[in-house]
Amino acid sequence: MLRRNGRRKLNSRGDLSFQKEKYRQLESLLSTLKREDRLIVLLKYTNDLSYEEIGDILDIPVHTVANKIHRAKNQMRKKVQQEKGGYFHEMF
Repeated sequence: MLRRNGRRKLNSRGDLSFQKEKYRQLESLLSTLKREDRLIVLLKYTNDLSYEEIGDILDIPVHTVANKIHRAKNQMRKKVQQEKGGYFHEMF
């Protein structure tokens, strides 16, 4: 069941358990990144900021933002492939 905001309504303990596990796995993936790389990824994907906006906030060049996001995604992809399972395995 979807709510008006497009998010799925949790209507069972199984759904809640699944969501908790998904967030645990995401936190685990993010924790493998360097602090600045993690911040850049979070600014991009949770705040939907452009590379330019992230560069302005962190006072770094746009190409550095792009490179760090690319490397962070590759690092997380490798981690997921090594684990061979979990929520994010299908995404990579």
